Amino acid sequence: MPFVTITVKTGKDATYLNRLSKIIHTAMQETISFPADVYFHKIHELKKENMLYLSEFRNLKRSHDMLFIECTIKSGRSAEKKQLMYERISNDLNTKLGIRKEDIMIVIRENNAEDWYLHPPVQD
Repeated sequence: MPFVTITVKTGKDATYLNRLSKIIHTAMQETISFPADVYFHKIHELKKENMLYLSEFRNLKRSHDMLFIECTIKSGRSAEKKQLMYERISNDLNTKLGIRKEDIMIVIRENNAEDWYLHPPVQD
């Protein structure tokens, strides 16, 4: 059961943020597999001065549209599935919202079933 935090700079409208979330959700669901009724996203909008990163990292230039995606998921997915997820999210965000791949950072945090609370208890 993924829990996703999306961090963007302020200024995007609700339609954009909803599309962003849905694109990420669909890509995750189709690559790392989880039940269709699981959808928990949190969007953080930060002022420009509160979203800090280097404008150049490993010879890639970042823009003012940098996007951070943190995915908390239960452990057990293969490295291959995770790589497919990264690739799918970045490709879909690029083609559907015009977000440069250089401006996307995705981090997975893994944990176990006992690290989650949801009533009724999570079964997957």
